[in-house]
Amino acid sequence: GEDDEGPFLVMDLVEGVSALQLTREALRREWELPLEVGLEIARDVALGLRAAHEARDAGGAETPILHRDVSPQNVLIGYDGIARLADFGIARVLGGTSPHTRALLQGKRGYMAPEILRFEPPAPASDVFAAGVVLYELLVGEGLYRGPDVERQILDAPPPDLLEARPDASDGLVELMLRMLAKDPARRPSARALVDRLEVLLAEASLDALEDEPWTLRRYVRALLRVSTQ
Repeated sequence: GEDDEGPFLVMDLVEGVSALQLTREALRREWELPLEVGLEIARDVALGLRAAHEARDAGGAETPILHRDVSPQNVLIGYDGIARLADFGIARVLGGTSPHTRALLQGKRGYMAPEILRFEPPAPASDVFAAGVVLYELLVGEGLYRGPDVERQILDAPPPDLLEARPDASDGLVELMLRMLAKDPARRPSARALVDRLEVLLAEASLDALEDEPWTLRRYVRALLRVSTQ
């Protein structure tokens, strides 16, 4: 909206934590994130990306929005069990122009797709790459691309084998991770295809869970942070 002092933005208050805070608290308490919980968070992030990438203007014309800063800090996990993709501060409409985008790298280095580091135009697939990094870090509990040579790792190092860190990961999840982190953006799934695939993997992981009652994101975040269910 806009008032006498200028434009303003109204946003929902999310009572909960970021994905980064969730990971750190789980590490502190030595809790491993169940596969089904990580997949639920990733599914919610993918739903946010699908909405952004398939956005249309008031006239119905396609106006795909690129987030460009998908990271654990920008995934807000509510005590209601919903993960929300937040902070569209450097987002832009696909095909839009900015005087800064060619000269500066915007976003967090450890989550930038290879094409971004090559100063190529960002694309929806660039957001999917970042979402893949976030999912990997949730499941493994540590950063994927870190250290002084982050750019070289992203550009040259092969995508990690999730199975080495999470032996309980299914073949389907391992394959999806490799596709999300592919160096070639053409190999990555669209946000819509990603939602569909994550829904299937989430259902399978919930069925395969060893517990009688598989973890849900809502139950996990409340148990981890000792939040009352009342």
